[in-house]
Amino acid sequence: MGYSSYVKYYIISYFRSYTMNDIFFTTSKWRKYTNKIISKLEKESVLITGLPQVGINTFLCYFRDIYEARTKTEKNIVITLELYRFNNIPDIQTRIIEIINQNLGTPKSFEGLSVEDILRKLSVQGFKILFILYRIDNLVSHPYVFTFFQTLRAINPLLISFLSTADISCLTSSGKYAQAGPLASTNIELFPLLKITELKETIKRFEDLYSWEVPEANINQIFELSGGVRGLCKYICKYINDYNPKTLDPAALLEYSGIGFRTKEIYNKLVENDLIRKGAINRSKQNILERIGTIDKKGEIRIQLIKPYLKRALSTEIERLKDLSNQERSVFEYFRDHSDKIITVDDLARILWGDAEKEKFSLWAIYKMISNLNRKIKNFGFEITNYRGRGYQIIPNKQTAVLSSSKHS
Repeated sequence: MGYSSYVKYYIISYFRSYTMNDIFFTTSKWRKYTNKIISKLEKESVLITGLPQVGINTFLCYFRDIYEARTKTEKNIVITLELYRFNNIPDIQTRIIEIINQNLGTPKSFEGLSVEDILRKLSVQGFKILFILYRIDNLVSHPYVFTFFQTLRAINPLLISFLSTADISCLTSSGKYAQAGPLASTNIELFPLLKITELKETIKRFEDLYSWEVPEANINQIFELSGGVRGLCKYICKYINDYNPKTLDPAALLEYSGIGFRTKEIYNKLVENDLIRKGAINRSKQNILERIGTIDKKGEIRIQLIKPYLKRALSTEIERLKDLSNQERSVFEYFRDHSDKIITVDDLARILWGDAEKEKFSLWAIYKMISNLNRKIKNFGFEITNYRGRGYQIIPNKQTAVLSSSKHS
């Protein structure tokens, strides 16, 4: 690709990205979400979190445009810091001063002053300063930087505000953010996933911007596979346009690099935060899983593309269970393939006896088989728990949870 072609490609890509931001986030839902955050920033700090690939960074580009447009008649400076690039105080101070100088034309009165003194002068002059901090989870191992930001905010909390983002560890391991104070504890906003109506609109935008063709018949399956995760939706649509598949096979989709590495990123983040253990949903953290959109109110997985990873993790464990009988293996594999669901007695009867379930049905035989299976798999980190009156589910056992917590303490 020649230089002129590269420049042309870059300009078109930038325009398309900007247009997508401008069109998509102007719906009433996102206007309300944006207005809520702006309103809270008048008095307090706000932290936005969510799963990887949901579109938080894209939203912040739109948010900044809206914020600056609304405050253009006021004395206002927005300072954006990407904390995966800057995580020590000297570099952060240098970057803050650079941005202030870009906005104000390097005032001579600021020469030689510290960041704190500059912000004091700006506050006296009535300037509003909004810090947008990308990924403060990168500062967990640098708590003194959290303290530095709190010092800046304390100069004038009414004029100096912070809008931050973090990964879901701010929900699962809030203690790691103790030094962040109000930056990570005052207002935590969950970034919403797409609803199916929004997915339809988003696909129309993709078709308009990229000239993709996505049959309407695929929309429901795209929603089920992606769970409404924006990044997955986009690349499933691209896959459909590129290959025109007859069916959307999860295994084939995961071989497509744009989908595979994004799905793996989501799965790894859930494992890293102890929301998935050994291929099973961690039911002790069901509330968080529901809040971030991984499971629905019934406790079932919303993002179908991560199921193959769950099966793969459980399959690794199966290889260690050589002493299972054929019936026990069949039942264990069913639990493995439906680890996000409660398995009923009727389900188990169909697995054990097939078409002869009515003739051979025995609650005692089911209870005995579950008891024997439970005894064997507990040594390998699993147990089958009984939800009285509802059925059974495979979960990591308590012993494994204790060992895991002791390793991380």
